[in-house]
Parts: sequence; C-alpha cells; structure tokens
Amino acid sequence: MFAPFMVNAWEASAIVAVVAGVVGFFTVLRGSAFAAHALPNGAFAGAAGASLIGVSALVGLGVFAVGGALVIAALGRRARNDVATALTIVLMLGFGDLFLSRTTEYAPQIYSLLFGEVLGVSNNEIAPTAGIAVLCMVAVAVLYRPLLLSSVAPEVAEA
Repeated sequence: MFAPFMVNAWEASAIVAVVAGVVGFFTVLRGSAFAAHALPNGAFAGAAGASLIGVSALVGLGVFAVGGALVIAALGRRARNDVATALTIVLMLGFGDLFLSRTTEYAPQIYSLLFGEVLGVSNNEIAPTAGIAVLCMVAVAVLYRPLLLSSVAPEVAEA
C-alpha cells in the first residue's frame, strides 16, 4: 500500500518524535532551546567534513555535536550562555561551508545534510536512529530524578 521510502520516513519520524517529546521537556525547563537548536545545525559541518574524507556522516555528526556542546559549556563559564551558543554555531557553520567548498559531491545530497530530507531515509538508517533513541531514553530514565531537580530548582540541586 505504501512505498518503502514512505514507511522509512514514518518510522524515522516516529522515533525522533518520541525522543524529542521526552528530551524537549527538559530542554524547555532549563531554557536551553537555543543550544538545542544550534547544535544539530552546527553538527552539519561534521557530516560535511565526514563526507569529504570518506567517513560515515553519522560519525561526523556525533563528533561535531559533542565538540560543539563542549565548546558551549567551556565558553558558557566565561560569558553568557546565549553568546557562547551563538559563537559556537557560527564557528561550526563556517567549518561546514569550508568543507562544502572543498567537496565535489552532488550539491543537493550535501545540502540535505543541513536541511534534512525525511523522505530520503534509507533502510540502513533506521537501526542507528533507533539505537541512538534507545540510548537517549535510557539516559533520561537513569538520570530522571537529578535531571528534574536540577531543571526545576538549580539552587537546591547544587546544595
């Protein structure tokens, strides 16, 4: 009844929606919506760099996302959090532009890394997406109480 690419799009969207609902709750409570928006956009540079050197785009995304989060945390100690986030996303998008200018791949395929393409999800991308979703849900389940306390009452959580 449905084409396989539509089933893949539905499965990937459902997985992401469940995780986004759980993680988004804590993101809004902590006031970290800007960082949550900036990191995936900046991690595009990692995917572009990974495709440039011939590594899996998922590895590049992960490396740049973790690196961006560490940079935001380090700069956030010295300056306001929103300024640190803005500087980090500009740096990461600059690297993404540099990597894209050096590649010879088909341009729409590279730009789909930045803007996404839910109808382009293949069968071999569903399992890693589900695996990362399970890891996120387990992490939230394990850290639920301290995460909730530090999100609602950070001063009490420090004590």
